[in-house]
Amino acid sequence: MASLNSRRTVLSIVALVLVALVWKVIYLKTAESTYNTEELPLAPITLVAGSDVLTDIAATRLYGTSAITSAASFELFGFTPLGVKFPNIVFFLTTIILLCLLCKRLLSEDNRYLWMMPGVLLVVGPPVIQIWGMKNRGGFIEGIFALVLCLWLCSRTPEGRPLSDLHKLIIALVIGVATWSQPLSLVWGIVLVGYILWQDAAYSIRNVPKSSVIVLMGLLIGAMPLVYLNFIFGFNTFQVLSHGEVPGGVDLGKAGRLREILVGGVPRLLGLKRQWQDDWVLSPPVAWCLYFIFVFPAIRAAVRAVINFLTNRRVGLDLALVGVALAVVAANVISTWGNFQEEPRRLLLLYVPLVVLTMQGLRGSRIFLPVYLLIWVAFNLFSNYTYIRDHANGFSSGLYRPLDGLAEKLADNGITGVYADVWVGPRLTFASKGTIPWYRSQYVPTAYGYVGDQILTANEAMLFNMQSKAELDARSKFFADAASLGANCAEIVFDNFSIVHHCDAEIDLGVAFAGFDGQPTSSYATIGKLSTAVDGEGTRYLGKGWSKPEQWGVWLDGGSGVLTFGGLESQGDPAAYVMRLVGRVYTSPKHPTQRIQVFVAGELVTEVTTRYPETNSVISFPVKSEWVSKGGFKLVLVTPDAISPKNLGYSLDSRELSFGLEYIELDILDLESRE
Repeated sequence: MASLNSRRTVLSIVALVLVALVWKVIYLKTAESTYNTEELPLAPITLVAGSDVLTDIAATRLYGTSAITSAASFELFGFTPLGVKFPNIVFFLTTIILLCLLCKRLLSEDNRYLWMMPGVLLVVGPPVIQIWGMKNRGGFIEGIFALVLCLWLCSRTPEGRPLSDLHKLIIALVIGVATWSQPLSLVWGIVLVGYILWQDAAYSIRNVPKSSVIVLMGLLIGAMPLVYLNFIFGFNTFQVLSHGEVPGGVDLGKAGRLREILVGGVPRLLGLKRQWQDDWVLSPPVAWCLYFIFVFPAIRAAVRAVINFLTNRRVGLDLALVGVALAVVAANVISTWGNFQEEPRRLLLLYVPLVVLTMQGLRGSRIFLPVYLLIWVAFNLFSNYTYIRDHANGFSSGLYRPLDGLAEKLADNGITGVYADVWVGPRLTFASKGTIPWYRSQYVPTAYGYVGDQILTANEAMLFNMQSKAELDARSKFFADAASLGANCAEIVFDNFSIVHHCDAEIDLGVAFAGFDGQPTSSYATIGKLSTAVDGEGTRYLGKGWSKPEQWGVWLDGGSGVLTFGGLESQGDPAAYVMRLVGRVYTSPKHPTQRIQVFVAGELVTEVTTRYPETNSVISFPVKSEWVSKGGFKLVLVTPDAISPKNLGYSLDSRELSFGLEYIELDILDLESRE
């Protein structure tokens, strides 16, 4: 076997990295020439801009090391697309290098250039790995890098011998940090910990207790920032994971998730399906044939590893890779948080076992190996070409419309903060180099973003996208609400954006949105936040029309549902209470709109329209004193756009879904603070 430091090895790896770099430059000039909302964490923007108003870490998921790497990149390259994507490009290129070194060690003979094959499969890989190899989002490429790094460290110890204590500690530290970067990394981390302990036990069972302590210590130290942040910020990470994140807001069920992985997720990883649509790149018969060709060598190697274990009790890295693949799939099947979405990001870890096991499955094949490589390269040149052709100027979507000159326009008018939607706000803050923070409000509700103080001051603005009917309606409501509070605001229309600014009085947006007719106040006293999840206190208010409560909340099943309330005491004020119904909305690409109407005693109280890709809603309205004086009242929610996942082809769920209620919040105005 040639030396790892041989000139041929080094030159081969350098050549492969250069090809990968060329691919990244092409994507940076075309399909990834823009950045989207999810790639712009506000914490590093705050740090680099020297601002103290942007970061609201308690509102985030807490996990992710990208804030650190992004801040360093912004310092180097400024607030540019390259600054956003540079850290992940580095992670991807380093992964290619480590993958080559790993496979060089796995092969017992030189096999000329076979050890380069996994790197080639990723470098000339489908659009999904090209995009996620530079996308600054979620810690997914960092997870792939960490997995390959740990596998390479494991490979440095001859098979059948235990790893050194130093290697065990380093691997455990990497797993801990990777879990902080992306919690899904814990899945493959558990598999590798099992591999380490098995090697110890096979050599001498007395090594296991000591190794367990070393590994546990490394894991805790590596994940310590994540653990600490969760202790001081209400365990936000665990709430996010248990909350679920599902396509169209619907839980597919375990069988549905597995089916979606096999017919949706893996084909997208292989480039056989388009990332953003459900259609095949080629005709279905040809695509299914390519599917079989691409995965067969890996399956062959996996079966061989399992048979070797059953007959010889041998646990090598090939079997560990099989375990990683099965663990990733199992995590996506068991947990609603791991549900497959249009972007197969939580399946990206499958690339590592796929390419390495494919190499193992093709060893010794003089005919199928070149044929496989030829088909893979030819097809992926085609799939990348078509993706770049369709997204030549960056990701093509109305959500990512250009913001050319908007930040400058706001700055010219002395505006130092905006209330906007999630698709515009982060990009605007980034374009302003952190000088104009954005906040969310009930006028343009979203699950993401920063709450702020909800007081619209003279030098802050409301920003509405005039190409969106929902935001046009929100703009009209805002002007009416402001007028009812005696406030007048100026408006500038710039590139189909309505900039409402320099109001002559401060406006409490929460009060204004709820429709109070008195003086504005920011003083609320929350007297109830009731969960409608299983065993939640809010379930007692559920009347007809609701499905069975789940771990996150409860779906409205059908076109209407009833909530029954009683026991409120009149506060002697026409609008002393404000009620909020917080939940998820069943919208999807196939069914993009849901209307939710709220009635009391036949009177329409409020109506909310939610449009995809938004899948969250807050329905807020004042509770009238006459409702309370009667000892209680019934809310009737009417949802004319309810539809079943079965009718849309998502799953066998026949429930007609529209609005999923997560919790009921009731606030009471602090009457003593009102003027």
